[in-house]
Amino acid sequence: MQKAKNVLNFGKIGSKLALPNLIEIQLKSYEWFLQDKIPSNKRKGQGLQAVFEEVFPIESPHEDVVLEFLNYEIGMPKYPEIECKERDATFAAPLKATIRLIKKDSMEVREQTVYMGDIPLMTPRGTFIINGAERVVVNQLHRSPGIFFSYEEIERIYTVRVIPDRGSWLEFEMDSKGYLIARIDRKKKFPITQLVKSLGYESNDEVVGLFYDTKTVKLSSEEAFEGLIGRRVSKDVVSKETGEIIIEAAGRINIDIIDRLREEKIKEVSLIEFPNNKDDAYLYNSLEKDECKSSEEAILKMHSNLRPGEPSNIDNARNEINRLFFNPRTYSLGAVGRYKINKKFDHMKEFGYGGPGAPKVETLIREDIVATVKYLLFLIAEADGYHVDDIDHLGNRRVRSVGELIMNQIKVGFQRMERVIKERMTIQDLDQVTPQALISIKPITAVINEFFGSSQLSQFMDQTNPLAELTHKRRLNALGPGGLSRERAGFEV
Repeated sequence: MQKAKNVLNFGKIGSKLALPNLIEIQLKSYEWFLQDKIPSNKRKGQGLQAVFEEVFPIESPHEDVVLEFLNYEIGMPKYPEIECKERDATFAAPLKATIRLIKKDSMEVREQTVYMGDIPLMTPRGTFIINGAERVVVNQLHRSPGIFFSYEEIERIYTVRVIPDRGSWLEFEMDSKGYLIARIDRKKKFPITQLVKSLGYESNDEVVGLFYDTKTVKLSSEEAFEGLIGRRVSKDVVSKETGEIIIEAAGRINIDIIDRLREEKIKEVSLIEFPNNKDDAYLYNSLEKDECKSSEEAILKMHSNLRPGEPSNIDNARNEINRLFFNPRTYSLGAVGRYKINKKFDHMKEFGYGGPGAPKVETLIREDIVATVKYLLFLIAEADGYHVDDIDHLGNRRVRSVGELIMNQIKVGFQRMERVIKERMTIQDLDQVTPQALISIKPITAVINEFFGSSQLSQFMDQTNPLAELTHKRRLNALGPGGLSRERAGFEV
């Protein structure tokens, strides 16, 4: 709370409420990022600490040297605020990290405090002084990560987008030819069931069983046979004598098939129970289109789709799919995305949602993809309780404040630095090398300077009057990296 000690009140009614700190969002967010007032052993895995923990340890390509991160310290700024304005300098403090270099063969350890560049500090007024000018980093309103279902009015199709915090986009939609397709990063489309099978589900029977309830019907009377017309089977029906498949999983029973069932003396069949009893050929058409007989075949096909022209063996293909969606280094939904997905699929107890055992990992899991496909199928069938999302609803957006925006930028710088370190590890003589010689801070300083100097969200502070200043610090912006662009913004926005 701000202390209103110098306020002289001429009114007869005294104020019971103190004035809240109106720029708290800026100050708190930057404190969350730096954690400079917290001892290094008690820092949480957030902000700058999270970036260090994510990039380190760095191992050399030959696996003989490892760089480990211990802690970081933020020093004293070179000049005070006033002097920075006079000298046209940046109000920043040096960031120093304690890095340990371990040689694996001799287990020799070299520890060093390495200067990692200057981090601009926030003034108590919630501004930054960059090259002598006061700047404000505006809060950004962007799409929350999660899974979003929508209906395209013009094409009359349902679409699904799995939006991560970082990583590849996954999209599902209805195709005009009557099957469901998936797309990764807007590349070539492929049947949705191919993706489901590549997650480790082997047969068509297994795939059908994932999405629909089934019911076994005994074929003991003529009525039972007649009741089958127009229904779809959930498992392949196989002839006992020849081993030939009479009707494939999700296939529709007609009069000819009923005659075959009579001839072959089939005792029972397993039928699909559709929601609202609305027959739906999407799954059958997708299974027919994908033609994969096993999980391995589906994985290889996916790999040749994603990386055409590359030799595909099963290990390469598995690693590629893992890298796309299941590896925390390359894919993250963030805590918000995971929460949104768990909330969306709260009623799908069969996949482990809704309850204390709900997934906590921040990458996708195979149940997420299966639950998404099931939700899409039930949405097409207009089942109760299934509805599309409004992407412009504020519940599907979240605010990224200063700390998070800078953290995302610095992460990019650290990833570039990691590449340089790995390159230097192969070139330099490892007997004399020190952490300082391996680490190049150019990518980090370049990213920080670019963000504060030329990002859409780092703006020259509006200094018309104190009120203009305050509103500028509390402003929300939908533009910037990861948000909308002026050209793409729709009419509703």
